[in-house]
Amino acid sequence: MIQAGKASAGGIMQAQGYKAEAKFKAHAHRYNEMLAKRNAQQARLGAQWAGIRGGIEQQDFLDEFHKFQGLVRANQGKSMAQINTGTSALVQLENAREADKNVAALKAQTSSQVLAQLERANAADIEAKTQRYYADVAIKVGKYKRKQALFSALLGIGEAGAAGIGTYGGGGGSSGGGAVE
Repeated sequence: MIQAGKASAGGIMQAQGYKAEAKFKAHAHRYNEMLAKRNAQQARLGAQWAGIRGGIEQQDFLDEFHKFQGLVRANQGKSMAQINTGTSALVQLENAREADKNVAALKAQTSSQVLAQLERANAADIEAKTQRYYADVAIKVGKYKRKQALFSALLGIGEAGAAGIGTYGGGGGSSGGGAVE
């Protein structure tokens, strides 16, 4: 019977250990899920900010370009050149083409930065879902291990009890029935 008690206690202790382990693992995965969700939110905000910052950079460039074009016209006017004809017009047109290329490059850079941040957000969302899945799996595995430990304890009790029947009693005539002298 002592063996049965030991088996029972050991199995119960092991089952409690598995339950605690599962809770700890699930808690760790849920914490990682929370961090991943926060990272996704930060990346989305980063994407918004990249778009805003890119728009500001583009507007600043255009403002500077318009100032520059105004200075070019003013200098052409001081030199008595016809402002919107001939070489003067070609200079302004070439400046405008270069400005268009620069604005297109700024837009492409902004789009690239926004897409990179959105990709980071998507990756973080996937990580959050993965961590949630791992937490759920940890709980399920812990339950199965706990049940297995309890079942093993019950099996141990049964085996110890079965072994005890042959050892401790009822074996048929070996107690007190000696030969008559």
